[in-house]
Amino acid sequence: MLRAILFRDSFRRLVCLGMVVVAAGLLGCAKTQRGAKGMLDTPLHHYETGMRQIDGGKPDAALQSFNTALQLNAEYGPALAGKGLVLAMNGTVGEALELIRSGQQNADRNSGSPERMWALVAEQRAFIALHEKGMTSDSVLLRETRRAFNDARIADEQAAMPWYWEGVAYLRALEFDDARSFFREAQARDQGYAELAGKKLELLEKIIKASLQTSVGKRIALVDQLSRADMAALLVEELGVEKFFEGTEVPDTSTFAAPRSGTADAAGQVLDTADIQGHPLAADIRAVLPYRMRGLQPYADGSFQPDKPVTRAEMALILEDIYIRARNDSALATRFMGQDSPFPDVRSDHPYFNSVMFVTSRGLMHADLAKGLFRPLDPVSGVDAVLFINAMKTELDVF
Repeated sequence: MLRAILFRDSFRRLVCLGMVVVAAGLLGCAKTQRGAKGMLDTPLHHYETGMRQIDGGKPDAALQSFNTALQLNAEYGPALAGKGLVLAMNGTVGEALELIRSGQQNADRNSGSPERMWALVAEQRAFIALHEKGMTSDSVLLRETRRAFNDARIADEQAAMPWYWEGVAYLRALEFDDARSFFREAQARDQGYAELAGKKLELLEKIIKASLQTSVGKRIALVDQLSRADMAALLVEELGVEKFFEGTEVPDTSTFAAPRSGTADAAGQVLDTADIQGHPLAADIRAVLPYRMRGLQPYADGSFQPDKPVTRAEMALILEDIYIRARNDSALATRFMGQDSPFPDVRSDHPYFNSVMFVTSRGLMHADLAKGLFRPLDPVSGVDAVLFINAMKTELDVF
């Protein structure tokens, strides 16, 4: 009897303690929810701010915006999905997909609400981000984004957003014809995506015009800023640069002073550099180093700096060097020296002046017609580099 009473009292204490813990937990949860402090202090506003920040290249700021939205509503689906997208962009897979799918489950499914569609597009974008990091294959990218795309179409039949991002997925997988169809549909639906889709269609037209032969060339054509490593790979894989350079000598430009902070001269050329060790394109870089190519040789300190963007001035040097070697005409390297520069941003005493004059006079590269500037220090996009190389192949008649 005493044992039963003691057990009953202990049970009551445990129940009471449990109720206290639950109540404390509920109060704790309640504290994470705060009241709005103004007309724009809403989950929707903070979510939209976060998405603009992602598109502006500020994922860390976007994460703060999504967290602010979740302070107002811990189950706000679009913010959960947006937070998952940021994690995917940072390379975190499991937690990212868990948040995105939680966002999809919590999204408002009422007719006319775009919330579920937004959360599904976040999944499309997450797999695109993972693909950009090399963390998923083309087949997985298309399988997962297509599934999310189909669900997003059901969630919002009129939306342009899923069409645009599925186009990006197919573009990344080098499925250019399908990508073009998605972008055209996004452009027709508009909703703020007509201009974006139009730019992608222009990019696709350039890529298709280039008639690229290798997957390396096609992938390089997609990059916004061509790196020195990308340039090496493009020259080796797409141009077959060795046929122009084997057995040739570096053009003599000794009558023209080289920039003190520029690349090493022929005598000081370093044929291997520590900073390319382990680089994915190290083999292509090593393939071009022995040619001592102007515009792509190691720097004076011996480094190659494989991830540094190629400038338009360097592109001009590279194209000129290829042509001179192919034609065995070293006189071209100094042909324009002593002339006045037609470009306000390229002085006639600059080391790349002759190269700029060479490529513009032959139509291999063009200046900004509206302002008359060459923009020598601007980066070169992948697709523009491909078109420049193709123009050079046409000039040399090597197709």
